[in-house]
Amino acid sequence: MNFKRLLNTQVGVIFISIMLGLGLAVLFRTTCNGKDCINFKGPSFSDIDGKTYQFGDSCYKYHAVSATCDANKQTLDFSSIDKK
Repeated sequence: MNFKRLLNTQVGVIFISIMLGLGLAVLFRTTCNGKDCINFKGPSFSDIDGKTYQFGDSCYKYHAVSATCDANKQTLDFSSIDKK
């Protein structure tokens, strides 16, 4: 049998290891569908807008500002649904 002979060679052992590794990688691969691939984790805009925060020795006050979209840059849609 050629399979037994393949296991007894150094090249055969490496080949079988690569095949098993690829099989395990495919088995435990995570999948994403559409917009589920991008996860933004942070507070909602209403929680931080108008409030002052200290970072190090500086204080920062956040305000939501509308900006025009640049056609050369990628834009992302944000949901306004607050999850509680």
